[in-house]
Parts: sequence; structure tokens; C-alpha cells
Amino acid sequence: EVVERTLDFYHELLQKKYKANLSKERFPKLAKIPLAVDDITFDTLLNRKEKRLKARKSLQIPEDSLVILSLGRLSFYSKYHPLSLYRSIARLTSAKKDLNVILLECGSFFNESIKINYDNLIKSIKPLKVIRVGDLKPATEKEKIDALNSADIFISPSDNIQETFGLSVIEAMAAELPCIVSDWNGYKDLVQNNVNGYLISTTNAEGLNESLGNIDIDYRIGKINYDQMIGLKSMSTVVNEDDMTNKLIFLASNPNERERMGVNSRKRWINYFTWRVVSNQYRELWEELKSRRNSANENEINSPQYPPLNYIFKGYGSSN
Repeated sequence: EVVERTLDFYHELLQKKYKANLSKERFPKLAKIPLAVDDITFDTLLNRKEKRLKARKSLQIPEDSLVILSLGRLSFYSKYHPLSLYRSIARLTSAKKDLNVILLECGSFFNESIKINYDNLIKSIKPLKVIRVGDLKPATEKEKIDALNSADIFISPSDNIQETFGLSVIEAMAAELPCIVSDWNGYKDLVQNNVNGYLISTTNAEGLNESLGNIDIDYRIGKINYDQMIGLKSMSTVVNEDDMTNKLIFLASNPNERERMGVNSRKRWINYFTWRVVSNQYRELWEELKSRRNSANENEINSPQYPPLNYIFKGYGSSN
């Protein structure tokens, strides 16, 4: 949709500029093929419960805990701001005093300064218990697999326009986890509400104003860089904290529902996001492109994409 909207914008701009009715007939045809992940949780001899116990022993997490996993880079400005998540986990902990609720963060920080800010935020919110796998040094592949296997719930309240698909979401689906994610861009194509998890509503605090704003202008003229731009834009995205808290409390209280959604996550991964499925879609696309090339006009295929220099400058001399 972003690519289509961009093409439409420039199409309309050229029509207005040249007062012409320009056909869309030769617009690029966009194939929609998802990303895919392998089954990284391995150990097919163990069931989901056995994997969980084994992974918790490896990460030194109490067996009877309710583990909520956040997987991916730990960044205020390029993933999501953790404030709403931390507060939701704290509210869950207060509401379910009979459970040992743990937020498991598996990811890495870009620098010491960001880590300090995360740690200070955690200290300011109570009751909140966080275990971190990875830190300034990224988690190993084994630690990542253990984190996925040890969890009861996966969560990712993304608020950043850079988050376009969500590989960590389909990794969690492959690991048979119910997924609580923000209703945000590619996430809404991965998680089916009430089937394999929940989509938490998001709101743009800037409203529907689509005119050029200060952030647009400052970014275009180089006053701010890319990281600053996406960070500033993410500050206008509001993730519904009450909705997230209510869904966490519901799943924390209903292990059967967690299991049902986890099984559905695994099925959805198998049906749509394995390499077997996705590679077949690429092969089908290649066959379609081959067929279109074979049926195309030979002159159209061999025509240059850029004007030859001899053609452009042929009038410079007295004669060719």
C-alpha cells in the first residue's frame, strides 16, 4: 500500500503539473509475497510444554512463571517505545498476584545510553520484573531459541513506520505462541484477531492532516537524519494501553486459550510463512514473468531504458 500510494502521489502530481490525463496502464505490477522463517525451535522429539521447561532451565527462569516475550532490537526510536508495554505488564502483575509474571526481553541495544534509559524506566515502574537475554551484546541463536521456547505469550506493540513486516512475529508463530501485537502495518497481515492472538488498536495523535509538516521539511532539507525522523514520527503513534492490558490479563487467566491460539499460530505459519510456501510463490512469479517476456513485443524488450548519448548529442556537429 505504501508503494502504491507513492506511485499514485507522483502520478497525480504529474497530471496536475502538465494538465494531462496520464494512463496507469503501464504502472509496475506489484507481487505480494511475504517473508518466511525456518522452524528455529527445533527438537521435534519434545512437545511444547517439554520445550518450555527445558528452555526455562537453560535461562534460569522459574518453571511456574508466566513469561511474556518481547523479541527484537531494544530501541526507543526504531522499534517501539516500551512505556506502554512496561505499564501494561505492571498492571497485569498487580491484577494477578497469584502469578509470577516475567517480561523476557530478547534483543540488543545500539549503545550504552539507550540501555541506561531502558533500565531507569524499568526501575520507575512497579511492580515490574524483567529478565533480559542479550544486552549491549546480541543474544546468541541458542539464547533466542530458548527465549521463544520458554515463553507463554509473545508481545510486540510496534509504533514505528520502519517496522514494515515483523519477522519476530512469524518466529513467535512458528514457536506456537499466542501473539499480542499492535494493529500496525504488516502486523495486521500476520496476526488474526481472536484466532492466533490479538491486534491492539493504534491511533495517530497528529490526526488526519496529510499536508507537509515540520518533520517532513526538516528531513527533506537534511536538518534531521533518518533515525531522528522515524523517532519523531513514532512519538505521534499511540498504542492503546488499556486494550493491551485487558488482553494480557485475559490470556494470563486462560491457559487453554493461550494453547488454542498458540496452535493456530503454528498452523498459520505452516500455511503461509514457511520457505516451502513462500519459495513456491517466487517460482510462480518467475514463471509468470517468463511468460510475459515471451509474449512481449521484441522491440519493446530490446528498447533502451536510457537515451543513448549519440542520440542526444547528434546535433552538435555539422553532420553525423
